[in-house]
Amino acid sequence: MPGGPYEATWLVCIGRTRSHRKQLNTLVSKLLLMAASIQPVLLRFVPGDEIFSTFSSGPLDVLSAQLWLHQEPVKLELPSAISFFSRNPVASRLAIAKSKQDGERNLVKLYMERIETYNGYLRAVIGTPPTHLLLEAATKLDDERAQGKVRSSMHGIPILIKDNIATHPDMGMDTTAGSFALAGSRPKKSAELVERLIEAGAIILGKANLSELSYFKGEDQICGWSAVGGQSQSAYARGGIQEDDTPGGHSSPGGSSSGPAIAVSAGLAPVSIGTETAASLISPASKAALYTIKPTVNLISQQGIVLISSLADSAGPMTKSVLDLANLMDILVDPAKTSIPDGGYKSVLTNTWADLKVGVLDPAKWGSSDSWTKPDAGATKQMSEAFDSAYALIQSQAKSFHKFVPLVLPDALSIDGELAHRKLFTGHFKKDFEAYLKSLDFSHIKSLEELVQYNRDHAERELPPRYPLQDRLEKALADKSTAEELEEALLLARKVARDEGIDKILREYDLDVIIGPAESPMPTIACASGYPIASLPLGYLDFNGRPFGMAAVASGHQEAVLIKVQSAWEATFPPRQPPPYAVFAPGSAL
Repeated sequence: MPGGPYEATWLVCIGRTRSHRKQLNTLVSKLLLMAASIQPVLLRFVPGDEIFSTFSSGPLDVLSAQLWLHQEPVKLELPSAISFFSRNPVASRLAIAKSKQDGERNLVKLYMERIETYNGYLRAVIGTPPTHLLLEAATKLDDERAQGKVRSSMHGIPILIKDNIATHPDMGMDTTAGSFALAGSRPKKSAELVERLIEAGAIILGKANLSELSYFKGEDQICGWSAVGGQSQSAYARGGIQEDDTPGGHSSPGGSSSGPAIAVSAGLAPVSIGTETAASLISPASKAALYTIKPTVNLISQQGIVLISSLADSAGPMTKSVLDLANLMDILVDPAKTSIPDGGYKSVLTNTWADLKVGVLDPAKWGSSDSWTKPDAGATKQMSEAFDSAYALIQSQAKSFHKFVPLVLPDALSIDGELAHRKLFTGHFKKDFEAYLKSLDFSHIKSLEELVQYNRDHAERELPPRYPLQDRLEKALADKSTAEELEEALLLARKVARDEGIDKILREYDLDVIIGPAESPMPTIACASGYPIASLPLGYLDFNGRPFGMAAVASGHQEAVLIKVQSAWEATFPPRQPPPYAVFAPGSAL
């Protein structure tokens, strides 16, 4: 693609039936021979959810493909089909549905096939329902659409949810949070957010892998590992996770919502739901070139979620486009808890910076620690230059722009030698975890103490040689903080991050939003404040291909502002690129 990182790129539209694959194989073989005669080719198949075909009449019985080779596209089209490449899989799906030429059953089958094909390497999906349950749900929604009933923008859309979000046993899936100790547990009901999605017509395609217990088990783990799901891998990072990398290093997929991000980026699902305490949505979204938002705490129900802290945790959507994100927010957010714009969140997709007042952070001060992200001089230089260019572009278009605003850093959160928000995690985890256990109809474990002991008794799979620690759990179990001490920590966290932090900067500089590097302490400040934070995809590292990006924070209940910023960002910066097929295809050279 001209200007892109690949010397050659394939975009292939695949027909609806298996017979089309024979045609596809023939077509691809011919194109490969053509391309190889011109120059070396790097093959990339676009994830299936990004390809949809519409047509005015007749069955879809043809294929089309396009080849880019540093020149105008050589367009190979067979008659009767119009193909298009979409970054809005949900919106595109609706367009297809209106033509009544495709159905929810076929869409479910497509994604199930992709999961079966690619999840062996990616380890993004931890479990799926029995096929007959998925097809029954899809058939019901097909019938409703045929009768003119469309529940919402998510009608018939498959979606993956992080495996710390409860699903009722009748849905045919465990809820484990990545721990074998929770395997076989039986929630009394699905999480409220799951019920909202189902009521809106979404099809719960499966449960996504995660950093076990949302990265509240051991300090030594690479993001994206759980005992149940194994080690998830980025669909972008060439070579996969490096043995000597740090937990959040350049080869890491980020976490703890690793699986939801990887799955969407690789086309295993059009959209997903993750959760965040501090960076668990922003980090993996940034490393998968996705849009996400962690809303103000409690705007989305926490019921049925295995929490780290009820004071800091929130679920959030993970999508390729801001439109899909806004559509999901309209479903997930409880309108009784905040003021939603007239017309819903999608009504704020203005695609312009013209009425936005922006402040930005200094990347030299707002970066990832060396212990979390192993430094690479080339990557650091590339990201720094990309951030500077992004700032310059925003400055040229925004209503107002303030460079390097002095937002408070996390050091100011220190209390008795510990960061206040981390003290809250340690002090609240036992209470919140055991409250979840009590909400279940059945569980093999009944307490945090039993979880810690279970891991010791089953160390061969829960504490393997590479990840032998459960120090965060043990610290939470041993914690003796009083209610007064935890209240003091909460007050400090809110005072520093809100009054002396985000709100102060927004007020003193007359800003709507603060933007800075995503892989930085920004999610920490957002976490301590309880305020929303959103991701902004930007670029791809030259040395291993993994994406990077920026993040935006705003005051409490200002989700609409952040979504507006995301829409301006999406309209201004180059479109996201699907991952190279060669990275995650089974048996491919990495």
